Amino acid sequence: MLVAPGDYPQINALSLVTADVLRRLGMNLEVVSTDWGTLVQRRASKEPVEKGGWSIIHTTASGQSLSLPVCHLFLRANGPQAWFGWPEDAEIERLRGAWTETGDAAESRRIAEALNKRAMELMAYVPLGFYWQPSAWRRNVTGVFKSPVTAFWNMAKA
Repeated sequence: MLVAPGDYPQINALSLVTADVLRRLGMNLEVVSTDWGTLVQRRASKEPVEKGGWSIIHTTASGQSLSLPVCHLFLRANGPQAWFGWPEDAEIERLRGAWTETGDAAESRRIAEALNKRAMELMAYVPLGFYWQPSAWRRNVTGVFKSPVTAFWNMAKA
């Protein structure tokens, strides 16, 4: 079961493309269209699909929250404390810890490469790509920060 938030255009598009690809691969897939708030509640369920659980959800994250192994939520593999789906993998957790402990840039890179390789073997999450959310502001709005997420402070009417 793929849960798709119809009121969240970016994630809904990812969901619809995923559903199309999986069906073309021959998978029998049920897509449940819901609102984002319901998806957020449902993704916390560890129940089987027939009792309100789920098999696939999509989410997005800003680049800075995925840039370092120490803060990359989707790279957690510590079971009940991990991101939704609750993957458990001692090697990923060991590599994350080793990355934080080394002070050597070359060693950090080697560990990050090993961590990425292990993450792709485990496939607890599937990175689908990158997008930039465009925004437009009236000419009389000033103080808008260029950032991956909209911050509504520092703004004023000119």
